[in-house]
Amino acid sequence: MFCPECGAEYREGFSQCRDCQVELQHSLPPDWEDHRPPREFEGIRFDFQPAQAAILKSVLESEGIPHLIEGEGFASLYPAMPFFSQCKLMVPEEHAERVKELLADLEESLRRTDKAPPTQDD
Repeated sequence: MFCPECGAEYREGFSQCRDCQVELQHSLPPDWEDHRPPREFEGIRFDFQPAQAAILKSVLESEGIPHLIEGEGFASLYPAMPFFSQCKLMVPEEHAERVKELLADLEESLRRTDKAPPTQDD
């Protein structure tokens, strides 16, 4: 089974592409690459810690937004070096504004968490 939008291959039993939200086909036509509609991506630069990236990925997946984080590997290898914490989040253009809203919400939530008073368990 294949996605006619992104070309991803799925095992039997799946009927819809997780990323593109379209019905799967049993095969792709031989000239699929020539007729596939181009998808433009926008890069959004942000700073993050690996745990924050995991939260961001979870949020994007729950929203059904395809994404790629460029530079994520360097940030997790060198967490103390600010240069390596700069990453680029790549998302389809049609999702860019929503992702910027989600990033702002996440950053605000993390700021509030950092300022929260200690709980009884602390």
